[in-house]
Amino acid sequence: MGMETWVELSNYGETIRGTLHRPVGAGPHPAVLFFHGLGGNRIEANRLFVRAARILAKQGIAALRIDFRGAGESDGEAEARSVSGHLSDALTAYHFLAEDAQLDRHRLAVLGFSLGGAVAALLAGELAGSDLPEPAALVLWAAVADLKALVLPWLSPELRAQLEAGEPVPWGAELLGPAFYHDVLHLEPVEAFRRYGGPVLVVHGEADETVPPAQAQAWGRAREGVELALLPGAGHTFDSLAASRELLERTASWLVRQLTPTTG
Repeated sequence: MGMETWVELSNYGETIRGTLHRPVGAGPHPAVLFFHGLGGNRIEANRLFVRAARILAKQGIAALRIDFRGAGESDGEAEARSVSGHLSDALTAYHFLAEDAQLDRHRLAVLGFSLGGAVAALLAGELAGSDLPEPAALVLWAAVADLKALVLPWLSPELRAQLEAGEPVPWGAELLGPAFYHDVLHLEPVEAFRRYGGPVLVVHGEADETVPPAQAQAWGRAREGVELALLPGAGHTFDSLAASRELLERTASWLVRQLTPTTG
């Protein structure tokens, strides 16, 4: 399974905490960077991120799972989080992997779940044409393509007025702040996604009521070269044994093909 180590990264004076899975054997290894969803963390529902990272490590692929600031064990408060803040954390983590001598900076992939999928798409678009190599592969699990369509229907006129006045509002057991609301109104993950030229795997549950399957179709319409898999009966967190196994097996085999082509 390899070695799992604690990672701490600094961004805007706050600490991003994560877990790095290194495969057995000499590198440089390919690697996958994991982004969790809103209200989630680097373990994710049903331990999906842990399970996926360990599967990949056994197949010679490193994995870094991070908690965005304001989530999990990282610094920051939930009400201060934003999509652009998550994107900044994502870029910090990507830099870290690209500078690791035991990893291959030209074989770095990005995997995002739910809101983390939107962050992954934004990152892929930002890296296109940058000094860093763009991701060698992009995986989107139940990913949010249209932020406005997902978030705005949940906000009453009163809550929107409160956010526009600069006050946080309740969001489940936590708070949602005005910075997040601003990003919902102004960021376009699909537009960023169109700038990315690498291979893409989109996996979505057909019974997802949190992020409807129409969001998955939006990724497929945005550009060519998108492999789309809709899992029958699967909900947002792929919360059945059959769905989670298919998700993990399909994702791992696809990433092995993209990142270790010489192995077949």
